[in-house]
Formats: sequence, C-alpha cells, structure tokens
Amino acid sequence: MRYAGKSGAAFLAVAVMALQISCGGGGAGNPEDAITGLFDALKNADGERAVGYLSSDVISEFSEGLEELQASPVMASEQLATIGVDIAADELAGMTPRDFAAAMMSSDMIGGMLGSAEVVVGEASVDGDRATVEVTVRFMGEETVEDVPLILQGGSWKVDGEFGFNF
Repeated sequence: MRYAGKSGAAFLAVAVMALQISCGGGGAGNPEDAITGLFDALKNADGERAVGYLSSDVISEFSEGLEELQASPVMASEQLATIGVDIAADELAGMTPRDFAAAMMSSDMIGGMLGSAEVVVGEASVDGDRATVEVTVRFMGEETVEDVPLILQGGSWKVDGEFGFNF
C-alpha cells in the first residue's frame, strides 16, 4: 500500500516510532528486567503493560505523531489498521499520547514479529539514575545489536530513548 502526502508521512513516522521504541511494562527493579518486560509485553501485544516501561519523555514523543494523525482521523484509522492497530477515527480524536502509545504497542503484527525473534538481553551499565543495556535481536537471519537507554523514574527503570531493530 502506498501512502502519500503529509498524513501518509505522519502515519509512516508514527508506525516506525512504534516499531523502534517498542518498550516494556510496569515497573522494573533493574534495567535488565525492564528490557525483558518490554519484549514480553510486546510479544503478547499488551500495550498497556508495555507503556508502563516507557519514560515520561518517550511517552510525550508520541504526541507529535498523534497530533498529525488526529488532523485526518478517518484516513489515519484506516492506515493504522494495516499494521494491526485498531483505533476508530472517533477514538483517535480524544486519545492522549499515553493511550496512543499503548494502542500502537498492542499491535498483533508487532507481537507476531517479536514472537519469532530471538532476544538476548545483556548486562546493564548503570551510572546513577541512567543505564544502558545491550540488546541483541535475531530475526529472519539478521542480527541487530543496540544499546538501549534507560532512566530511573519513580523508583522503576524505564526505557528512555529511541532504538531500532530490523524486522
């Protein structure tokens, strides 16, 4: 399917962001558990749990793409459906960035891709309230290694930045 124009570009940007950020769940006592929780939540298409592992800054990053999609909610709803995200046009209009992030991370398509991927979570490198964890993802013969940034917020480790894996 081809997407053209500003709304098409916004859709693609938000879809890529959801695939890149793909982060996990409620409250992790260590950075490695946050990453493991992330992938478990995403594999199960549990966006509510996944969004609980996102830092407040990452959640706010969803607002720009959401605002662009809200400008053309009917078209956006149709395009989101092509990646397994079921948001009605009237629901899209009233969504918060957190709600939108949870909906994007509830995609069965993302869950299906992650379900067939091998994820290896390395040891965390912690410096105060910041950490990075090396994560290796093997998918369809390709291997991607990323250093995933995390921050300690509210007593729990949260994924705090973009990272991307080849799916």
